[in-house]
Amino acid sequence: MTLSNQARGERYRQHSLELLGRLGYGSARQIARGVWGELTPSTRKMASRMLRRLQDERLVVSKRDGDSVNGELLYALTKSGVARLTYPLPLGRGHARDWLRHAHPHRTVANSVFVAGNPVVRTVDDNQGMTELEIRSSDLPPELCSFAYTVDGQPQVKIPDVIFDKPSVWVEVENAWRSSKDLTKLVQFLRALFWQGPNVFEQVWLVVTAAGAKTIGQRLRKALSHDDPEDGWPRQVRELDARLLETYVRVWVLDTETLTLRPESLVPSVKA
Repeated sequence: MTLSNQARGERYRQHSLELLGRLGYGSARQIARGVWGELTPSTRKMASRMLRRLQDERLVVSKRDGDSVNGELLYALTKSGVARLTYPLPLGRGHARDWLRHAHPHRTVANSVFVAGNPVVRTVDDNQGMTELEIRSSDLPPELCSFAYTVDGQPQVKIPDVIFDKPSVWVEVENAWRSSKDLTKLVQFLRALFWQGPNVFEQVWLVVTAAGAKTIGQRLRKALSHDDPEDGWPRQVRELDARLLETYVRVWVLDTETLTLRPESLVPSVKA
């Protein structure tokens, strides 16, 4: 059945409110990608126009993103906006003004990664994964939104930035250069997570969102490659590292113009 323009417009309105509730706050570009399934000049214009109407109706409030190059407006739900949702906000919040007031670059870019990794983002019940806000505010069992492990006898707990269900994917947002120490921690985490093979999380995606992090794939490949058979690592670790490169770890680059993900290979190409 073909929807009327009015019914289609109402669906987009509701969809936008639902998505803002999941993200905590979002830009017109993120709403365009998450609601219309693509970020184009046309969908961005429609999203901006709709968000302005929602603000006129006091269903959302806005704030200029001071950390953005273009100073995009970020939108969040008011109490009246929350009343339109089909699910409660994380932590039982009555509105999202506080998340908007304390908006920070990592959550903002994690929200872009979340909408980029889903064809169309629907409601919280559609099992498409979890946003950073939902992960941080979750009352789910720890094994579903974190991972506890031990390194050199010291307990460690790591939390994903985003989760995708395609199947279950742990997402690390790479928005800055990792020091050698942080890279070592990443390798230790990957080995611990996949030591017995796939578990709750079947893959880890590293999503590059800033120029400073663009070499993470090369550095990780070097850390997990064992070109020297006498490098001293046990056979089990060498075999695990090979599986990490071939199967369990993926590197993607966020296209900030279209909010889509471009794959980057971890396995070196074979020269003829």
